[in-house]
Amino acid sequence: MDDKRRMKEFRRRGVKGARLLKEDVAPAEVARRVGVSRQSVMRWEHAIETGGLECVVRLGARGRPRRLSDAMFFSSFPLSTSPAAIQVLVPKHLRAQTASYFLLISNIIGMGIGTTLVALTTDRYFHDARAVDLSVAIVIVVAASACLLLLGSGRRHYRASLAPQAEGRPEYAFRQP
Repeated sequence: MDDKRRMKEFRRRGVKGARLLKEDVAPAEVARRVGVSRQSVMRWEHAIETGGLECVVRLGARGRPRRLSDAMFFSSFPLSTSPAAIQVLVPKHLRAQTASYFLLISNIIGMGIGTTLVALTTDRYFHDARAVDLSVAIVIVVAASACLLLLGSGRRHYRASLAPQAEGRPEYAFRQP
């Protein structure tokens, strides 16, 4: 549901809820009948007391959006490709160990170094605690550029590792003990 339709639906619910409140229906029952939270009904009740039904119509929807943003949706794509590549490329007897190293290193870099770089950029470059958003943007651009360079340089090796499987040779090009 797009934002305009969502707002129109919320206004319709608000008017219906305001009418129920004027009929002295309990807020919890209004919330159940209209399909909103009790907090929304309490806001409507306060708006009716202060400015009437027109204030309920002007309130609008609050809270977080009901759907994932496009950025959140697409940023989760790489999370599944790395473990899948590990399972395909690594011999069976090393998969668990390789996966654990991957998780260790990615968490150390992401949670340890990433947050530290944001703090250092904020303190050393901007000298202003309110510039955290700019520091996050700079760290993300630098890290994404480094990732693109590493992925670009690793593509040739990844293809070479998959070649034995494509030719029908044994499962892995590595020697197993």
